[in-house]
Amino acid sequence: MFIETVPNRTSPPAVLLRESFRDEQGRSQKRTLANLSKLPASLIEGIRMLLKGGVAIGTDPKSLCIERSLPHGHVAAALGTVRRIALDRLILSTTKDAASQRSCDLVVGMIVDRVVFRTERGIGPGFYVTVIVAQIVFGVLASLIVAWFSRYRAFRADAGSARLLGSPRPMIAALGRLGGLESGGLPDSVKAFGIGGPIGSLFATHPPIEARIAALQAAR
Repeated sequence: MFIETVPNRTSPPAVLLRESFRDEQGRSQKRTLANLSKLPASLIEGIRMLLKGGVAIGTDPKSLCIERSLPHGHVAAALGTVRRIALDRLILSTTKDAASQRSCDLVVGMIVDRVVFRTERGIGPGFYVTVIVAQIVFGVLASLIVAWFSRYRAFRADAGSARLLGSPRPMIAALGRLGGLESGGLPDSVKAFGIGGPIGSLFATHPPIEARIAALQAAR
């Protein structure tokens, strides 16, 4: 079954409840079961939704009860802060009936929404925090990629020099002499900003001398 609206020239359109079937020759036909024109539009839409397999909801405000979802993430943090400073109780202290309490709940929700999501320009602290965190994370990842490519380029340069010289021995000797030099440490004023250990090797722009020599020896 389905609902079909049939336009009329000089009168309002007819709203008909119909069903389709096939006649003896197998042709598709339809017949009218009821005229719904005098029914309210909301009731007609409810019947139409039911025929499509949906659920009809009345237009009465009391027929639909909306329950709040549990806050989480930055919403829970902002709402928890509001409750910790007792701002919600301060607003609710002016209520005298259920309707006023509902309005106060909406005010608290608007405050949290403004704090987390939006300002007058359409963005809020949540947007800035997300941007800052994304910049830090992707900046570190980009540094790792650049450092890896720099180490890869150093190995390629050593291999190219060995091919130009016809033997890797001169490069091995030169790198051995560089490895014997004592490297200067970081000044005390910036030593705290240095990265060492296994993590530091990921950010190194040049591979260790021993690794470069080993790569040349393996390429013989």
